[in-house]
Amino acid sequence: MLRALVSIVLTSVLFTEVMAQDKESYSYFEKEVFFSEKFQDNQNSWRIFYKKIKKERYIVETIGKDLPLVSTIPIKIDQGENYEIEVVVSNDWNKSKDYMGLVWNRDANNGYYIGFNKEMSTKLFFIEEGNRVVIEEKSRPEILYPMYEKNIITVRKVGREFTLFINKVLIKTIPMDMGYRDHVGFFVGSSSELRAYSLTISYLD
Repeated sequence: MLRALVSIVLTSVLFTEVMAQDKESYSYFEKEVFFSEKFQDNQNSWRIFYKKIKKERYIVETIGKDLPLVSTIPIKIDQGENYEIEVVVSNDWNKSKDYMGLVWNRDANNGYYIGFNKEMSTKLFFIEEGNRVVIEEKSRPEILYPMYEKNIITVRKVGREFTLFINKVLIKTIPMDMGYRDHVGFFVGSSSELRAYSLTISYLD
């Protein structure tokens, strides 16, 4: 009887571990798209900087003494659901000096950020009440595509965690410690340029 009980417990533990690992697989979930931005025009009222939105390109750039900047729009996401935010972006300027990428769950003083630079490193951080906390900064030449090529950044909210991918490779899973904010978009560090091709938000099944 005891042996059977131990076997059941071990099976349950192994099943739970396998399920957790499966959910960290890029292809685990089915998706239902509810917001899709292809940057054909500016119908969603993105900030415009030095270049207009056209031909599936939105360019966010900082030049000279420009400060790092963020461009986001409000998108209401049902927090009772699991969901995914995915962007396709590239670094198209060989003089870019800083990180660029996706920002989500943002308001004026808070938000999560994940991005990359031309040195093939990634950076994950959050800002809470104006204070920046770096979670991870790491060289990843094995998964990042070089300058001028498109990179895919994916954030999945499952339960109370965010699981992060770049080019469909798992980067990290972090707790959703801050409350929900509805702004989603892009960030660019100083003297850098990001080119965005799409932003897609989907509910996960």
